Amino acid sequence: MEEKYRKSRKTLRRHFDNLDLAELKSDLGDKREINLVFDASHLKREFCLFLFRRVGKNIHYDFKDSEKIIHYEDCVKEISQKYRLSSFTIDGRKGVIQLLERMFPSVPI
Repeated sequence: MEEKYRKSRKTLRRHFDNLDLAELKSDLGDKREINLVFDASHLKREFCLFLFRRVGKNIHYDFKDSEKIIHYEDCVKEISQKYRLSSFTIDGRKGVIQLLERMFPSVPI
């Protein structure tokens, strides 16, 4: 992304930090039900962007040095505190499937 857009890593991070991420707003404290879509993208083998979306909105992202199952687990735990997850759409990575089946056995993947 640095080369493609001719922006520094610091500028790109600032851009992602300022994205309009959806926030849960509920007077009753009920969790909003969402279909969660997520994946990770490696950027020049220097860092990895984890992006989590519901229909039409980015709801969570994180930068890590690599793509590890524990990073997915941490992010999904955080998201599940704000939202009720009704399904997952992922790229099919075996370890992530096993993680989701263990954490959310009744939620379709």
